[in-house]
Amino acid sequence: MAETAKQLQYFANLRSYHSWVQLVINVSVPTRILISFHVLGHEYRGLLAVSACAYHRDDVEEGERGNLSDIQALTVSPFQFSYADDENNLKERFRQWLEEVVVTGLEYWNKSL
Repeated sequence: MAETAKQLQYFANLRSYHSWVQLVINVSVPTRILISFHVLGHEYRGLLAVSACAYHRDDVEEGERGNLSDIQALTVSPFQFSYADDENNLKERFRQWLEEVVVTGLEYWNKSL
């Protein structure tokens, strides 16, 4: 998360709130697409962000964690929203943002084949 926020030039506050989901593609070199939900900025002011990145993890023995490599942000900016956003508009904006993330993530994976 921190690396993706640095690439996108913002501060991801993982202390106030953080949740994530990950898609793992185990073909050839395992590729991970990670989507993170967190507070935008150093203090919580009602604004949340969603960032997305893709990366590879080195193969290691079972039960151990390998090093991350080739971390790439999948969008040019994080998705931003607040409690005051209209729900229908928010869903449509997020759907469009997520579609771009998935397409870019699959392109990232395809390059590793």
